[in-house]
Amino acid sequence: MTFIALALGAVPESAVLNPSQVDLDRTVAELNQLHQWLGDAAVQLEALQTKLRKADASISSLVAATTQTSTNLINTTAAIEILERQRTRLEGRRELQAKKIAVHLRQAYKLSGQDFLKLLLLQENPDTFDRLIRYHGYFSRARKEALQEYRSTLTLMENTATELETRGAEYERQEEVLRTRLSKLREERLARKEIISNLTHEIKDKGSVRDKLALDRVRIETLLAKLAQQNSTLDGSLFANAKGQLDWPVQGKLTYRFGEPRAGGRLSWEGIYVTAPSGSAVTAVGRGQVVFSDWLRGFGLLTIIDHGNNQMSLYGFCDSLIRRNGDWVESGEIVASAGQSGGQDLTGLYFEIRIKGQPTNPLAWLATR
Repeated sequence: MTFIALALGAVPESAVLNPSQVDLDRTVAELNQLHQWLGDAAVQLEALQTKLRKADASISSLVAATTQTSTNLINTTAAIEILERQRTRLEGRRELQAKKIAVHLRQAYKLSGQDFLKLLLLQENPDTFDRLIRYHGYFSRARKEALQEYRSTLTLMENTATELETRGAEYERQEEVLRTRLSKLREERLARKEIISNLTHEIKDKGSVRDKLALDRVRIETLLAKLAQQNSTLDGSLFANAKGQLDWPVQGKLTYRFGEPRAGGRLSWEGIYVTAPSGSAVTAVGRGQVVFSDWLRGFGLLTIIDHGNNQMSLYGFCDSLIRRNGDWVESGEIVASAGQSGGQDLTGLYFEIRIKGQPTNPLAWLATR
C-alpha cells in the first residue's frame, strides 16, 4: 500500500525519510557506484593487459622474423661478394687463356680485319665460341686443349653471371621483406606505446601502483616457488664461485638499483633495471638451464635460468625470447633481446638474481664496470 501511495504522489507522513537516512542512502549509492566503477576499471585494465600481451607477442615474432631476414640478407650479400670475386678471377683467367691461344696463331689468320685474340675476348657465349672454333679447324691437339679450357672458363662465367642475377633478385626481395617487417615493427611498437600509456594512466588515476606491484611480486614468488620444485642436475658451484665476476646481461645504463624505493617508497626494487635500446642482446650471466621462457604479467617476456642449487637469474621486459624451456645455455650466450614488454615506459632489461628463492643484489654478483 505504501508503494501505491508513493506512486500516486500521496506520501503519508510516516513514509518521509529523515535527513540522516537520506545521507546514508546517498553514501551507499556512491559506494555502490565506486564499487561498480572499480569493477569497470578492473575490466578495462584486464582488456589493456590482454592487448599488451598480444602486442608483446606480435613484436616478439616480428623481432625474430626481422633478425632471420637480416641474417638471410647478410648471407646473400656474402654470396654475391664471393660470386663477384669469382667473376673477376674468371675474367682474368679468360684473358690469359686467350693470350696463350693467340701466341700459337700466325698473324695471317685474321677475320674482318680483327685479330683472333680480340675476337676470342669478344666471345661470352660458349655456343658462339664453338662455332668459331669449328670454322677455324686448323688447331693442333694442344691448341684444342687450350681452347677447351677457354670454353670451360666461358661456361663458368656464364653460370656465375646467372647465379649473380638470381642472388641479386633474391637480395632485392629480402631487402623489401626486411623493410616491410621493420615498418610493421615500428607500427606495433607505436601501438604498444599507446597501450602502455593508457595502462599507466588507468593505474595512476586509480592510485593502484602499489597494489599492482604487490600483485606482481606475489605472481613471481608463486612462479619461482613452483620452479624450485623441479630437480636440477647442476650443483651450482660454478655459478657460486663466479660471484663478483659475472658479465653484465646487457650493455646499457644502470637506471634502477636493487633496494631503491618504488611506488612512493612503499616497495623496493628486487633487481636492477638497465636501460638499453630495443633489440640489444641479452646474454646469460652463467651456465644453466632455461626453466621459464614466456610472458608473465608485470614482467612481460621473461626468461628464467636455473644455475643449480636454488640459484636463478631472471631477465624481464624483453622484446623477444630466443631460448626455450629446457634449453641449456652457456655464459655469454644470447637468450633474449632487450625491450619494453609488460607495459614499461622505458626500454631495457630487468634483471634479478635469486638465491633459494630470495632476491639478492645483482651488483654483488656482476663484475665491476
